[in-house]
Amino acid sequence: MAAHEELEAGAHPYVIPTPRIGAKSGLTYGVATPHPFDFSVTQVSFVVRDLEATIEAYRSAFGWGPFNVFDMWCEGPNSLLRGEQVRYRIKWSECIVKPGVNFEFIQPMEGPNVWVEWLETKGEGVWGVGVMMRSNEEGTQVKEWFAERGVAELMRGDVGDDIEWYLLDTAPMMKVMTICGGGHAIDWAYESERAYQIT
Repeated sequence: MAAHEELEAGAHPYVIPTPRIGAKSGLTYGVATPHPFDFSVTQVSFVVRDLEATIEAYRSAFGWGPFNVFDMWCEGPNSLLRGEQVRYRIKWSECIVKPGVNFEFIQPMEGPNVWVEWLETKGEGVWGVGVMMRSNEEGTQVKEWFAERGVAELMRGDVGDDIEWYLLDTAPMMKVMTICGGGHAIDWAYESERAYQIT
């Protein structure tokens, strides 16, 4: 059924959307709803103390892979924590576990960031849920929509040259942070020399 067609009585206004970012990674949008944004989950993110050990545990238990792995310094005018510019190093991996959803494991290494704070106060485990949008512009609209409802941007940064991301401080009401923006690192990984795979 096309999005503009009238619904039958009692039908839910779900439509099959067009493909989103990630033609190579397989990430796709979920369904369109009456909500102003498509908040289909695209990522579940864990903070861990040992990235390689965590990857091996999930490979052994579930047979997941490949894992796209990154190790880099994050810096620059768009690298902000609570509005202040920061420089930090993290190692992380992303693995597509089903079409449309990737699992991310983050190991903070050096410098101030949200993941160090989470480890120190809450320990290892799930810290965030990703709901990436079709573009950076749409991601910004989501951030502004949350700001109108009292949810602030806690941290932000870039992936590559064309992906912006934001961490929204939804933990007080949702128990996890919300990750939003214009895409995931796993899409950029296919073109980056700074990423490698563990299969």
